[in-house]
Amino acid sequence: MEIGNYNELYVSRIVENGAYLADEQGNEVFFPGNYFPPTDLVIDQKMRVFVYCDSKDRPVATTETPKAIVNQFAVLKVKDVCNIGAFLDWGITKDLFVPHGQMIGAMRVGQEVIVRVLFDDRSKRMVATPRLRPFLKKPKPEDFFHARKVECLIYEIKDNCVHLITEGDCSAMIYLSEFRKPPQLGEKVVAFVREFTPEGKLTLTLAPMGMTRVLFRDAIYDKLVSVGGFLPINDSSSSDEIAETFGVSKRTFKKLAGNLMKAGKMKMNAEGIWQVK
Repeated sequence: MEIGNYNELYVSRIVENGAYLADEQGNEVFFPGNYFPPTDLVIDQKMRVFVYCDSKDRPVATTETPKAIVNQFAVLKVKDVCNIGAFLDWGITKDLFVPHGQMIGAMRVGQEVIVRVLFDDRSKRMVATPRLRPFLKKPKPEDFFHARKVECLIYEIKDNCVHLITEGDCSAMIYLSEFRKPPQLGEKVVAFVREFTPEGKLTLTLAPMGMTRVLFRDAIYDKLVSVGGFLPINDSSSSDEIAETFGVSKRTFKKLAGNLMKAGKMKMNAEGIWQVK
């Protein structure tokens, strides 16, 4: 029987205020009658239930559906904060506890936070932690081939990039300049694999890969126009400066700038790039 997850159990005993469900090894868990009228149960009846720990840290079964199970990331709302930690809306009768020692800064009631749901072996209860990085996995190239569609969750926003959790709990990045409106923590986005660096870092793009090069080329030109037609950046500028300004790698910038110059829309010299009107 796995606490914090769904279990396929059978009715082993029926009592006045509920029933006891058991797994194939005979391990029992209490199933309160308010979740399922005991009169509707029969011995050996199979049931799929979620097993968690109650306020006294005793395993309990429920037919309620939690917003996340053990070892999953989730965006949950803070219901209460006290001197020992915070309590999150888990989607079931029982709130999910964040110990004070796991909190990153102050939490406030009504705030939505991104957490990892855990079973604490020491206390034998379900808890959550907003400390996400220890649970993020390093992506593998064979799992994230070029142009693959990926569903992601935004967990961190920096000055020029957005960090995401992908399927399989891997970390990835998208340049901030790709977002047409400010991204939000906990927001779910669909992206596409753009680059897997030799260092093992996964870079995504919001544009379907066939349109990406055209969209980024236009973004460079639009940026140039928006600042009056000149930028002190060229193909000798640093990778960081190029990425922060345009949201592309230096290699990509060179290719796209070359296309703009061939099209007669831009010129470049040692001072920077100009719009050609």
